[in-house]
Amino acid sequence: MASEALPQLEAQKAEIETEIGSSLKWNPNPNAIDKVIVLDRAADLADRTKWPEYFEWLCEQVSRFKKAFEPRIRQLKYPQLDEASDSAGL
Repeated sequence: MASEALPQLEAQKAEIETEIGSSLKWNPNPNAIDKVIVLDRAADLADRTKWPEYFEWLCEQVSRFKKAFEPRIRQLKYPQLDEASDSAGL
């Protein structure tokens, strides 16, 4: 399913990155079974005084990802699933 979903999302890459406000890494390991879209930042996790800053950044990015991806994920097409449903009479 991921191999069908990623190209559909990549077709909207510019719009998604604009909405999120950052460039993303799209499927940085193309030979892996899983497909990922990554946003990262430098962080010194040993410095606990910075943890609130990192947590705030993470929460903001989760909110942006949800807003950008949720409606698009709901619109994804999975031809193999549609064919299986059709052949099962669903």
